Amino acid sequence: MIYAIIVTYNPDLQLLEKQFHALHLQVDGLIYIDNGSKNLPDIQNFFGKCKEDHNKVITICNSNNIGLGAAQNQGIDIAIAESIDHVVFFDQDSTPELNFVSKMLYVEKCLLIQGRRVSVVAPTAIEEESGKICGVVQHEGWNKRQVFPKVGETSVLWVMASGSLFRTEVFRTIGGMNPHFFVDLIDTEWGYRAKAKGYEVFVTAQAFLLHNVGDSSKNIGGRTMHIHQPYRLYYNARNNIVQIYNPAYKGYRFIVLTRVFARILVRIIIHAICVKDGWKYVKYGLQGIVDGFMKKLGPYGHTYQYNFGKDDWYVFGVIQNGKRSLLVFWTLCWRA
Repeated sequence: MIYAIIVTYNPDLQLLEKQFHALHLQVDGLIYIDNGSKNLPDIQNFFGKCKEDHNKVITICNSNNIGLGAAQNQGIDIAIAESIDHVVFFDQDSTPELNFVSKMLYVEKCLLIQGRRVSVVAPTAIEEESGKICGVVQHEGWNKRQVFPKVGETSVLWVMASGSLFRTEVFRTIGGMNPHFFVDLIDTEWGYRAKAKGYEVFVTAQAFLLHNVGDSSKNIGGRTMHIHQPYRLYYNARNNIVQIYNPAYKGYRFIVLTRVFARILVRIIIHAICVKDGWKYVKYGLQGIVDGFMKKLGPYGHTYQYNFGKDDWYVFGVIQNGKRSLLVFWTLCWRA
């Protein structure tokens, strides 16, 4: 059996209804976790309609926003408690194609028959606005490159959670999503943790998912920059900077400090110059840097000091020697 897990936060109900009608006949059940949305009465009304059209719709309405990772973990816990074999995550604005789930299950089955240790299979994401394929990061030895899957399956470093298919049994070994990051880099962290446990992360070109990347986009110097809300820059900056406290990277902190810090500063400057209300991005971005250095995690405005232990990070226990630590650290810097 397979359940879909969808976390909502102030969703566009038209997009949510579009997603439901595209998805509900493809899965055995749906788990909706609302993270303290302001339009909760409308969402609850939507949940009621869903339960009329599907005999297995489970809903959780959190009184406040507990973060994406924590909400996803609520869905995972329900699926495991109900002895569900698979779950597939969706963002509230992602729309699956016809037969999406059956294609994903078929791809996973083929990979498992081949003897691959599959942790997750993700679809090829298509930017809904531009129609372009979203790139994924692959590495070979010391080299890393962005690839755009067009055929078959590709083993990569991480995949976005939306549209991704998981066997629930892997969460017992790899663990759930990181609740401390709150939002941003959660899927990246999980992917590295899976690889540290000896699993592979796959993206397939046999299934597609329309996905909204950011709230808007802007062409800068011939390259498309996706624009999110200012507060997202806080989490991106903080969750990248805080990586320097990973015990596995002792001795390489200068590298992440220079590479990640430089990329974050460039991003802040570009937003400040090219985006409306750029000062807000500067404010959130700089605060993210400060909180990252101070090891503060959790939601913005209600952060807490987090003391990292040896088991808190995805690479610890597997990537022990210096060269491999440096490789993963370098790829993490690339994601910043």
